[in-house]
Amino acid sequence: MQSVVIATVLGLADKYVRKEYIDRLKEVVRMTRIGAALIEEGRKEGIKKGRIEGKIEGRKEAVLNAIKAKFDTIPDDLKEKVIKINNEEKFDELLIAVIKSNSIDEIYKMI
Repeated sequence: MQSVVIATVLGLADKYVRKEYIDRLKEVVRMTRIGAALIEEGRKEGIKKGRIEGKIEGRKEAVLNAIKAKFDTIPDDLKEKVIKINNEEKFDELLIAVIKSNSIDEIYKMI
């Protein structure tokens, strides 16, 4: 019952309370155990997301460097396609394909 009341109050506050009061309310919530738990959860999510994004960015860079090392240049459209990939396993496959390939056309086919 208590959680329903709290959720209702927060829902109403979100819809009808002025920004100044919301900022004050956020400060009060931060001082509670619930606020501390939400902050910690957000921090952990941020760290996890940052690690995943960092891995993907590193793999993008590795693939682009491999293409450039093997063929001396990277066509802009190929570079854009590589940058759009967000799958870690795809980068591993693509890096192997770059190493084994004899032409940039083979890399286009892989993407």
